[in-house]
Amino acid sequence: MKHLSTLIVSLLLLVAPLNIMAQSKVAHINTQELISEMPEVIAAQNELKKLEDQYANEMETSVKEFQTKAQSYQGDAQNQTELINQQRQIEYKKCNNVFRNSEKQLLKNYKSVLLK
Repeated sequence: MKHLSTLIVSLLLLVAPLNIMAQSKVAHINTQELISEMPEVIAAQNELKKLEDQYANEMETSVKEFQTKAQSYQGDAQNQTELINQQRQIEYKKCNNVFRNSEKQLLKNYKSVLLK
């Protein structure tokens, strides 16, 4: 009887790990593909595209205005007084600051949309 019980216990100890190993299954998924197909990510990408287009249009018009002003200022600088030329330089610096700020705002919007 004692031999039978030790045989049963030893068989259970041999078979139990096999069952445990057979039950542990691991699945692998492509997380990048999963994330890119999520509706929230698609909506965020569309929103970012709209913002990018809007800022691109605003920047394009601002650049054109800036270029025309710069050309007129350069052509007219010799005929103007020192005070007017200084005011134009201040306006030039303000335009540069607007460009930098709009780029920063675009990055902020991009980050905020991605972190929603």
